[in-house]
Amino acid sequence: MARDPISRRSRNRRPDRDTGQPEGAKRARRLRAAAVLLGRAAKALASRLLRIARGRAARRLWRLLVLGLKGLGRLGAATAAGFGRLGLRYPGPVLALFLAFLTGVVLVYGPRPPATYVAVDTTADLECLALNIYHEARSEPEAGKLAVGHVVLNRALDPRFPGSLCEVIKQGGESPLRACQFSWWCDGKSDLPRDDDAWAQSRILADLIFNGGSRDPTGGALWYHADYVDPPWRDKLVEGPKIGRHLFYFAN
Repeated sequence: MARDPISRRSRNRRPDRDTGQPEGAKRARRLRAAAVLLGRAAKALASRLLRIARGRAARRLWRLLVLGLKGLGRLGAATAAGFGRLGLRYPGPVLALFLAFLTGVVLVYGPRPPATYVAVDTTADLECLALNIYHEARSEPEAGKLAVGHVVLNRALDPRFPGSLCEVIKQGGESPLRACQFSWWCDGKSDLPRDDDAWAQSRILADLIFNGGSRDPTGGALWYHADYVDPPWRDKLVEGPKIGRHLFYFAN
């Protein structure tokens, strides 16, 4: 017996559980759900990039982005449906534009490779750096010694200061008016190390800093002073971390 094709299609049709709802309402509900999922995915991506990004400007920007994405979930149903409709209708272009925006933000505000110091006289630079660590921080813990050494390196990489480690340390000369940057260089006393153990450790740490073997515990500071003095120039700078007995500062 021949089968009725119309009856066959009717028997194989999957029952529609939403037959009681208008087609427009079902579509709007799906669009709102898609918009919520897209907002959650974007928020998660921004949060992960926030943990990766470094630097104050990048952190501020990503926090604003996360707050904006949170606000997306509180928009009206019509706006969410419209955004979801656009994403469902043109998923490829919308996703490409969103990823291009995030990539551009990371390239502009994201972390950059640190500048590399190129020494003219490696032996002299290592000696100057080790002497500065010894005289400025030999009684400090290791983190304090590294912090003092990294300030010298940070200055050498900054265009506002001389371009070599020795020139940074000796900036201002040995003037009796104490115009020098590091007090041990212009105090009129002998610079010859007398504590063999402290001098050996200072040389080891200087070599680590010079060859990129240690992380900068100051986060890029260019100034510091002991916690028992109150120099007038500190008010013009941004206070950073305290490491050992020294307070570190950034440019305002």
